[in-house]
Amino acid sequence: MSISSRRWVRTALPAAAVAASLTFAPLAVPAQAVDNPAAVATASGTTPLAATAEQTLQWELSKRALLWDAKASGDGVSIVPTDESEPANGSLKLTKATGWVNKDTKDASVQWPGSVTYTINGAQTITFQDFALEVAGGSGTITATVSSTDPNQPANNKDAKRVTVATFKSADVTIDGTTATITATPDYEGVTYVRDEDISYDDAWPTELINNITDSVRSWFYASGSRWDDQKKPSAFTATLTLGEDKPGTGSDTGSDSGTTNGVKDARINDAGHLILTFTDGTTKDLGKVTGKDGAEGKPGQAGADGKDGQAGADGKDGKEGRGIASVTTNAAGQLVITLTDGTVLDPVDMPAPAKQPMAPESIVAIVLGVIATLLGSIAAIHTIAAAYLFKG
Repeated sequence: MSISSRRWVRTALPAAAVAASLTFAPLAVPAQAVDNPAAVATASGTTPLAATAEQTLQWELSKRALLWDAKASGDGVSIVPTDESEPANGSLKLTKATGWVNKDTKDASVQWPGSVTYTINGAQTITFQDFALEVAGGSGTITATVSSTDPNQPANNKDAKRVTVATFKSADVTIDGTTATITATPDYEGVTYVRDEDISYDDAWPTELINNITDSVRSWFYASGSRWDDQKKPSAFTATLTLGEDKPGTGSDTGSDSGTTNGVKDARINDAGHLILTFTDGTTKDLGKVTGKDGAEGKPGQAGADGKDGQAGADGKDGKEGRGIASVTTNAAGQLVITLTDGTVLDPVDMPAPAKQPMAPESIVAIVLGVIATLLGSIAAIHTIAAAYLFKG
């Protein structure tokens, strides 16, 4: 299959090697395939979140969102009302999460399952599902799977898509004993939303979020010159996290095949293009960058036929862009789900379960890579990750 707009690069593994990986045999990856080994390892000082403690993200989104009817769904998801007489209007609160915090760098990666659906004007809806927080060097993102509906204009409904909900800089990250607190106000002023080639707005939420909201309520996410503009700004959020114990194998080493029972709880690609695995014991692995450089543009279509009476022929159609990986996630059943850059969602594939596969993390990584390669077709490149994480002699 042709992959152009986002490509896996360098080392190509044939289907036979992929099949071998699925039976836990080591994959033969030449050492020279490693482009940047340092990019694969998680920084030392990484501490997993405590598995049994509350891991809270509280966020009202915006002052305007406080007026929308909110419905929470999932374990640990609730709405904290601003007025007890209006229980459906309030801040979103998430308390079940997996992830890690780096005590040295104050970087963090945290994922909360569950969803919240906001109903606007008693009709249009916006649903946010599976929030994730990434912090690196004080800056970061909040992402979620977003969908939106308009019963009055169903043609404008937006299917679920993983998007950046907020970006931020200068986050206040403090660590006091086993408690980490992250507070930040998302970017808004100076963020431009281009509605079309003639109209743009200077203060806005991220474009990919706005574009995945049904047209009739998009204006609640950018300053349009209305009297309600002050209510549209994103509000500050606070994440309060309880840290677990530092464990061998978290950090830069990859652990060993000790027979420890473990499995994959979550897999996803973050905004930096790194594949992040979260294991059932709460630990995580940053497997490094798995998306390559943008591919070449598609070939232009053929020119249109010459027009009659001297008129120019119609422009030919642009060539189609190639397909690459847009996201890697796990669904509620624990299966691996890959979404391609053209919006295609590949069929879910079962992942190693703790009860079935007692494996060390690097062995599980081999399976994940094999699954991804199989889903992408007979040939898939794995480069840095494979060389760094598969069995070493």
